[in-house]
Amino acid sequence: GIRALDIGPSDGFFSMSMALRGAEVTAIDYRAKDAHGFAAMERLAGLTFDYRQMNLYDVNPEEMGAFDVVLFLGVLYHLPDMMRALDIVTRLCGGRLLIETQCEPDLMAGVAVARYCEARTLAGDITNFWVPNRECVHAMLRDIGFQVDREEGWGERLLVDTSRKAGSET
Repeated sequence: GIRALDIGPSDGFFSMSMALRGAEVTAIDYRAKDAHGFAAMERLAGLTFDYRQMNLYDVNPEEMGAFDVVLFLGVLYHLPDMMRALDIVTRLCGGRLLIETQCEPDLMAGVAVARYCEARTLAGDITNFWVPNRECVHAMLRDIGFQVDREEGWGERLLVDTSRKAGSET
């Protein structure tokens, strides 16, 4: 079967969706699963997940192994060191990586940049740090050995569906 990893699953909707399609799902989040709806989803759906409360920066990819599909949805812009996080994610992903993030679509078009969000300046949330533009997301993905297979943007959100570039290593 397919091994899937959901990083920052929040209420667990995508974890549940993958499990209902037959995937063996591991979820990691810095919050306890009863702090944001994940535990309620498990009870309501009658499903149990391998849920690990941990900070992404503390994940040991060698211990967890590689997953066929990694969901990294709504997390990237919450991290103070995007490239360090993507390096860890790369080592966890043996196949397909989906990233969804806050994005600055009109920020310096054609140049890979990210805007730093000083405390609470983005949605009043102290955990929002960097908002990359589309070019920045693409450049970071190339640097970690992934190619964009498909993308969708709506407003200030960007979803990229990626896979490993030929010749890149896990």
